[in-house]
Amino acid sequence: MRVAKYLRLSNEDLFNKDESSSIVNQRLLIDSYIQRSEELVGCKTDEFIDDGFTGTNMERPGITSLLNEVKSGNIDCIIVKDFSRFTRDYLELGRYLEKIFPFMNIRFISVNDDYDSKDTVGGLGEIDNSFKALLNDFYSKDVSEKILSNYRVQTKMGNAILWAPPYGYMKDPDNKHKFLIDEVAAKTVRKIYQLVLEDLSLHKIARKLSEDGDTTPAERKKMLTNMDYSHMHKKGETKKYRWNISTLSRITTNREYLGCLVKGMTTRKEVGSRKRSYVDEKDWIIVEDHHEPIITEEVFDRVQEIKKTRQGTYSKGKAIESAIKGLVTCKYCGHIMQFLKLSKPTKEYYYVNCRWGRLHSLDCKEINYNMKEIEDLVLKSIQLQFNLGVEQTKIQSTYKDVARENNALRNDKLNKLSRDQEQIKKLKRGDYEKYKFNKLSKEEYFKRKKLLDKQLEELSIKIKDVEDEDIELSNSQNAIRKGMFIHEKHIGVNRLTDELINDTIEEIILGDNKEIEIKFKTSAQLPEIN
Repeated sequence: MRVAKYLRLSNEDLFNKDESSSIVNQRLLIDSYIQRSEELVGCKTDEFIDDGFTGTNMERPGITSLLNEVKSGNIDCIIVKDFSRFTRDYLELGRYLEKIFPFMNIRFISVNDDYDSKDTVGGLGEIDNSFKALLNDFYSKDVSEKILSNYRVQTKMGNAILWAPPYGYMKDPDNKHKFLIDEVAAKTVRKIYQLVLEDLSLHKIARKLSEDGDTTPAERKKMLTNMDYSHMHKKGETKKYRWNISTLSRITTNREYLGCLVKGMTTRKEVGSRKRSYVDEKDWIIVEDHHEPIITEEVFDRVQEIKKTRQGTYSKGKAIESAIKGLVTCKYCGHIMQFLKLSKPTKEYYYVNCRWGRLHSLDCKEINYNMKEIEDLVLKSIQLQFNLGVEQTKIQSTYKDVARENNALRNDKLNKLSRDQEQIKKLKRGDYEKYKFNKLSKEEYFKRKKLLDKQLEELSIKIKDVEDEDIELSNSQNAIRKGMFIHEKHIGVNRLTDELINDTIEEIILGDNKEIEIKFKTSAQLPEIN
């Protein structure tokens, strides 16, 4: 049995200073439970952690990894400290306990709730669990509202309530609500602003910082907090820190580098949701002269003006319709390419680029293609694929003739081998009768039996070869039929549709210098009939 330990600590737990809910104590509690269980002790265990994530939704990296392992069939049992560690949403908890986990044959144990799905068969136990989950749900929402209210009050008083200050600052050891300049990171912040003033793009700045070895915000946070993030990486993976334009964009627009505390720029749409919406600037909470500035207001304003002149209006995602979206990948990093629309006063541009390369300043960040050009090339390739070879009616006729001829030859061969096999078995029976009535010596009988057995073995191999050939030919014929159907369905095609792409294209790989590789699905390739 493979056991998964799930541990979660949220901001609510930190707010309540609940020592018993700490990751360490959850681990000790679960490990102790396993050691006391004859069924579980000695089982292979994996640990999944969500540190600082609310229990009111399932959008957590640790729980996502755990459920992916469950789907892959790698987990047999899940153990948590209590139901609220898994989720505080009572509807979601009920869905997993009553439907998903039983269907997937997953055993679920909640130590403090004295719950083991192996021993639960319905009745009052389920009602009790539902009631506990409902209380958890109400409790979580109530605590979240109190935390938010306290957060706003404290912020307006100039007290910064956050785990880590902006890159370039560190917490004052004498007053955790105040910031001190972190000269190591502040030097890099000033460098970033200066490079923007020198008219370098964020792409080039990211590459330069990575090449110069400037400490990234994630690296610096790890140094200052001594936190271990290894559980968030894939097994055997070494985290590589690189500068990216997303981080640089945040740094070059953060007004907190002017010495003011700025909070309340976004808000959750509802309690427990991780989705946030932007708040109008007039409703932001701004506390002036909260800490020492790193950037002067003059430099900050000049940088904003420079950035404004570079920007168009970008749209991405569902707003951009393309039948090939999701199938276009980067040759170098393997990630799916991003489809973008850049709107300028005089014209709109639709193009495809490698978002992963742009974010992480990889060489493939420079790959940019016009979306219409790729679509036209894909359409022409499909049309060429469909127009190769002889006419469709001739293919169909040839296919039927070849299939009929192959079936006849195969049947004849199988029939002959079966007759030969039966003839040898008949000879064996005759030899046995002769041996039984002393018409054949023992030595001669076993000599002939060995020879006939060898012939039978050879015939069995030949029959299996023909049968395997039959299966292979049948699969080939089915592939041809499928290919014929696809060709007939889309013959004369003159535009890309979702159905056409789904039937024909496996992947579109983009490289630099306009290098494009189009991989067709096997079923869409024109059948070769000899």
